[in-house]
Amino acid sequence: MPAPLPYDPEKAKKLLEAEGWVEANNDDGMREKNGRKFRFALFVSEDLMTAAVYVQDQFRKVGIKMEIVPMELRFHVARQDEGKFDAIMRSFQQFDPYWDFGGYDNPELKQLLYDALLSVTYDELDSNTRKMWPILQKDLPWLFLYPDVKFHIVHKRIRRLKSPYRAHPSQFIQHLWIEEGKW
Repeated sequence: MPAPLPYDPEKAKKLLEAEGWVEANNDDGMREKNGRKFRFALFVSEDLMTAAVYVQDQFRKVGIKMEIVPMELRFHVARQDEGKFDAIMRSFQQFDPYWDFGGYDNPELKQLLYDALLSVTYDELDSNTRKMWPILQKDLPWLFLYPDVKFHIVHKRIRRLKSPYRAHPSQFIQHLWIEEGKW
């Protein structure tokens, strides 16, 4: 798995300036390039509004205006499928074989996703996952804008939750079992 990019707003500002997006002398603090302000709309499903506000604040800190457009899921999915959006924030499942939303389609990645989903051993799952990362880094079909950290509290009798790949109890429940006799 590739290392995450460090959180560095100052470096982000320098990269924006290198691309011609400079701080304008105006009251809103937005960056401009050739007289055009750096702004975009983010379509967001209602369940992710808190995350969208966080991301909006991070963009604001570097001079980018992100307008949050909440949508019911059915409209959100329709816009996504049609490819009619600046940006979309959506819940994401790690091994969802339908990662082709927004028009992205890579047959090799799709096959690796199916293979990962059907992996029997952790080594096989790890191998398939590692093969996906170079494709995702090259194509960059989507970008993770914030860390999505989840905590699960599970009784010690539940088995097969030790892998970093299958640590979500409800998503991989078919792989779990309860060890009998240990209370």
